[in-house]
Amino acid sequence: LKDKPNNTVVDLPFGCRALKMNTDLCFSLKEPAEFAPVPFTEDAVIRYEGDKFSFVRGAEMKRGVTLDPTKIPEGAVIRTRKDGDTFRRVNGKNKLLGDFLNDKKLKAFEKEKLLVLADGNTVLAILGVETAEAVKAEPEGPFLHIVKEKE
Repeated sequence: LKDKPNNTVVDLPFGCRALKMNTDLCFSLKEPAEFAPVPFTEDAVIRYEGDKFSFVRGAEMKRGVTLDPTKIPEGAVIRTRKDGDTFRRVNGKNKLLGDFLNDKKLKAFEKEKLLVLADGNTVLAILGVETAEAVKAEPEGPFLHIVKEKE
């Protein structure tokens, strides 16, 4: 891995992997688990890769994790990210999701474990990270918080 480009992954014995990140090596035990898309509902509780995500109505806005549930289109789903996804952060410009995550300096193994709330290829929220302009909560509400907990 020493002479390989960043984000190079090498499979090792016993289900382990090594990932080169700049001058560091990161070791992980397995590929992220498969995750079938789940239709969005406010009472959804999602468990994935040791994290639990839930949606909770609130009385105030919280930076980065609050959205307006009335702006979520019918048919939106919670799923893993995929090629071609786009994301527009609050007060930002539209970008490919991968470019946005690179700008956030997320490591490759962190990106692999992300779940998104999406309508087609438009990402409305990156669970546990940030919400999009399209579902931005207004000061008068309503507010729906994305809560991330370790299991």
